[in-house]
Amino acid sequence: MSRFLDERGRVFGKINIIDILVVLVIAVVIVFVLMRFSGSSLVSDTSPVKVTFVIPKQHQSEVDFIKAKWQPDITLYDESGVTLGKVVDVEITADYTEFLNSKDELEAFESPIYSNVKVSMLGQGRLAGGVAHINGISVTGSTSGFTFFVVGEGVKRQAFVVGLEWADEATK
Repeated sequence: MSRFLDERGRVFGKINIIDILVVLVIAVVIVFVLMRFSGSSLVSDTSPVKVTFVIPKQHQSEVDFIKAKWQPDITLYDESGVTLGKVVDVEITADYTEFLNSKDELEAFESPIYSNVKVSMLGQGRLAGGVAHINGISVTGSTSGFTFFVVGEGVKRQAFVVGLEWADEATK
């Protein structure tokens, strides 16, 4: 055939061209994985991030426990034990339930049983390709409704993110 590629598909008579392609594909995959999951130059530096999340539909005893235990500067973790950040503020908000009224219309009523716990937490995070990495959690696109487990001072609950503030906005 030629000096470069012989009749058996080997480059310079030593290595098969298919083997070279396989090695190149593996190398590209390794580079992609390293860039995606490590602190590469395509990732912004770590900066302060304030995450606001809600733990919905908590009974009053759970609300009282969280309010008493989750004081400012208490550290919160994800379910695998990775530090997420420190509590800035805990706010109790009403939970609403819809019922049919006498006119067969849905009407929202404040729940006499449940409340929502809204928590603001300050941690460290970085942005990479439109994904916000806040220590143990990653949020993509819209923050509204992203769920994760939060653990802190005797409580493990599923929560959902309702807001993110970065850098100077986070430390105000």
